[in-house]
Amino acid sequence: MEPQERPDPPSNLPAVPGRGPDAGPPGPDPWASGRRRDPGQGGVPSWARRFRPRSLKAAVGLGLLGAAVLLYPFAAASSQDDNYAWWLPLGLGVGVLALITLFRLDRVMFGWAPHVGGVVLVGTLVWQTSLNPWAWGLAAGVGVALAGLLLLPRWQVLAVGAVLLVVAGIGYQFRSAELTEQRAQLDTQAGEQMRTVLGVTRPQLAVVSLDNGVLDNDQERICRILQDPAVDQLRAATGGADCADAVARLHGRAAGVGIAATQPDRQADPTVAPGQTTTVDACSTLWAASAGPGLGRVQLVRTDAPQQRFQVTGFAAC
Repeated sequence: MEPQERPDPPSNLPAVPGRGPDAGPPGPDPWASGRRRDPGQGGVPSWARRFRPRSLKAAVGLGLLGAAVLLYPFAAASSQDDNYAWWLPLGLGVGVLALITLFRLDRVMFGWAPHVGGVVLVGTLVWQTSLNPWAWGLAAGVGVALAGLLLLPRWQVLAVGAVLLVVAGIGYQFRSAELTEQRAQLDTQAGEQMRTVLGVTRPQLAVVSLDNGVLDNDQERICRILQDPAVDQLRAATGGADCADAVARLHGRAAGVGIAATQPDRQADPTVAPGQTTTVDACSTLWAASAGPGLGRVQLVRTDAPQQRFQVTGFAAC
């Protein structure tokens, strides 16, 4: 008799559905959804994960680099100097890094030496934009908006960046207008202070400057001692577009006059206090022959300059 095969002893473990010998291919793992996120369900797309730093040093370095790139345009726009020194922040950052390397301080910084140079670079840019702090909000808004684009379809971060851009943009425009107005006022004050030191040292020298300016077509010599009311009278008498054009027209008239230019004299000058006026008779000079008798008497005022200076405030008829 042949021995009978004994059946396998029954297992005490519960049977797993779909794992028998006659079962088909395994179904989806019910735990897989907890380990892997679908980008369409609020996760981060795979292409965006490449931009994520993998260490703290890389994250800080990327943040400093982004801050520098975002602040550089606003630093140039906020500069009060027409020739913006764009190399200054970069030079300071590189210089600090060179000093750290020269004195071997990078050995005790454990790889953070480049970050120190980046902090100096960003700090210099922040200082350069301190006149308009709204630039910091704009830079932050751009950074948050870019981060929101990388996190799409998570639109909340992008919305926060858009709000920052709108609010900071409005504030930046208002502050820029204020800075422009302040700069214009400073330029006007500087121009007025500069004009007070221009002029002639004696009243009679004003006639000398007018005659020689007409004879030589030296527009600057005449226009720099004329105040605005005098320029308006000169333009009205000659039909010139501006002071320089009026002087050029007088030079054309002086060609056939045949009168020599006035020379400085040694007569005593009148005593004129600052802010007071005096009048010089120039009716028989080359100036009056060219400009006409309506501008023959030259009215001058002593400016507030430390040294005695006179400027032409207007003209009167002979």
